[in-house]
Amino acid sequence: MINSTNVPPLEGYYKKEGYVLKSSKGFQLLIRNRSAKNTTASKTSQFLLKVDADGSREYISSLWQTRTAGTHEFEHNGIRYAVTFTQSQPYIAPLFESRTR
Repeated sequence: MINSTNVPPLEGYYKKEGYVLKSSKGFQLLIRNRSAKNTTASKTSQFLLKVDADGSREYISSLWQTRTAGTHEFEHNGIRYAVTFTQSQPYIAPLFESRTR
């Protein structure tokens, strides 16, 4: 789903503080770990949760490690994104090419 300005809703720069990505759009993304017993072929050990200003939470996606260290891909509402967590201000970018995993 693309919003009225044709910018994918999670695209943009984030301020990284530990396992929290803070957006200037009024929400945060939390990087969380699944227990080993809940990790499967389709559910990786890490995933994203979106936390809105009112505290409500929404599961976003599993995080898939790519061939590039520190770079992950995820999908939300039919849009695939990439993010590199080793940066202090990671940029979440939509992907329009084939997967790089």
